[in-house]
Amino acid sequence: MRLPKLPKKAESKKVAAPTTSIEFLEQGSVDEESGDRWLGSDLAKSLRFFDKAFVNYVKAAQLDSTLSDAYYNSARLLLHVYQIVKKVPHNHDVFTENGPLSVVQTIDQIISVYEEALNVCRQSGGISNDLLYNYAIVYLEWLELQSENENVDFGRLVEVYKMISEVFQKLLVQQTEDLQKFVQDLASIDSESGSINTNNSSNNINNNNNNNNETTQEELVSEEVIQPTDLFETLLSSYKLVQYMYENATSNSIIPSINTLVAPLLELNDQISQLLIEKFSEMTHVTDMVSNISMHDINELKLIKLTIVALTETDIMEVVELWRNDEEISADVPEKFMVASDNLQSLLDRNDINLETINGDSSEVNKENFWKILTFQNSLLKKAQELVNNKMQEQKKNNLQSEDLGSLIAQLSEIIIARADIELQRSTMKDYPPSVDNNEILFNNAKNLLRNAMNISNLNGGLRERMVEKIAREQAKLESVFRLCLLEDKKTVDDLDRIMTRKRWTEELPNLKKLGIYDNFGINDIKL
Repeated sequence: MRLPKLPKKAESKKVAAPTTSIEFLEQGSVDEESGDRWLGSDLAKSLRFFDKAFVNYVKAAQLDSTLSDAYYNSARLLLHVYQIVKKVPHNHDVFTENGPLSVVQTIDQIISVYEEALNVCRQSGGISNDLLYNYAIVYLEWLELQSENENVDFGRLVEVYKMISEVFQKLLVQQTEDLQKFVQDLASIDSESGSINTNNSSNNINNNNNNNNETTQEELVSEEVIQPTDLFETLLSSYKLVQYMYENATSNSIIPSINTLVAPLLELNDQISQLLIEKFSEMTHVTDMVSNISMHDINELKLIKLTIVALTETDIMEVVELWRNDEEISADVPEKFMVASDNLQSLLDRNDINLETINGDSSEVNKENFWKILTFQNSLLKKAQELVNNKMQEQKKNNLQSEDLGSLIAQLSEIIIARADIELQRSTMKDYPPSVDNNEILFNNAKNLLRNAMNISNLNGGLRERMVEKIAREQAKLESVFRLCLLEDKKTVDDLDRIMTRKRWTEELPNLKKLGIYDNFGINDIKL
């Protein structure tokens, strides 16, 4: 996700002992850049530098309450760090060896910091689009978290949606206008260049005018301009706002009201999406000076649009057919199959369809539909596994020099764990013949998948593996090992301590309990 930095960010220069607000701002910039440099190899050290930077930005703001740059940078850095560490276990060494860090805050705390930054910038002459964009992204993070909140207030969700949708509408309209003006200016320069070359016979005049034209182009591109890729990032985030609203729906009864709520923004999104694909994609080349969106970007747009269409459905079996019959998104895109499976899971959650409710349901039709959904999810993830594995094997040919190898290993492990969870559910459905008759096969499938995930997570992530990717691999290994311990009846505290260490399994236990899939394997009997 794009996180624009302040265009007027202070120039980095070493200040031995900052005393003024500007010096603290500059020292913060120096510390932040050090944090960025260490991010790949030493996350704990990177966080220490980020913490120093945040403290310096805060000090700069304290010394000069009108210094909007300090407020902007402190808020931006909090969001940046949040997005880095949000999937890192709370008791991981990167936190425990550092002690409390002021730069690591909850999303609610970060929202408060952004509110303060907005107020200061508003009083100091205006709110930049970068600050507005980041503010919207903070609330996207908040909305994403609400899907895990059983007591979410739908009225509050609507309030947040209305506020952030106004931000995205403003940004999308302005960025679209700025992009079109930029392209028109380029076309005008090219037209003048052609006219000069045709009408001027003097070489000296030609050279002078061409030089002037080149200078004009250089001045144009040196200014801060909106590129198609910038507009794409804002558009994708705007679609995510709509997606998160549907994913936070707790029943089908409120879907019509969400449809009405999101219709204006969705219409604007679709218009701009069509504009980008038709006029600013790599397939419709404009000029070397324009950064067109790629085929990967186009697939992302198509995928999130289809996801939203699926989320508007109240019949989950219709959604199965929607994904099964889709030909718009290429079948060689692994994200298509992962997103489709996640999309179906969101609808299962919305309708309170899970192993517990199905096993307590006497309806043969409901059991059959649940079986069909699980089977389809498994086929989707099997296809994603194949595609991601192919990408991983291709990366391994680069003598472990690829920067993506570690993330592919973690992703592949996560896909296989998800398949194991599905197979286990299929093996433990009650009073449904296909499950009962194939119980042993499906149960062994689940165990074999978990062993496979564990072995893959142990693979070498390469020489350029970033620390956050290594942590993701470690987490995938923990998740697969814990599940395997339960299925193999190795669930005493002594067993778990020996196999995983107390620190690690106690962190994962609540997450595994929430799934509700391993209730029959003694997970609720484990006492801390």
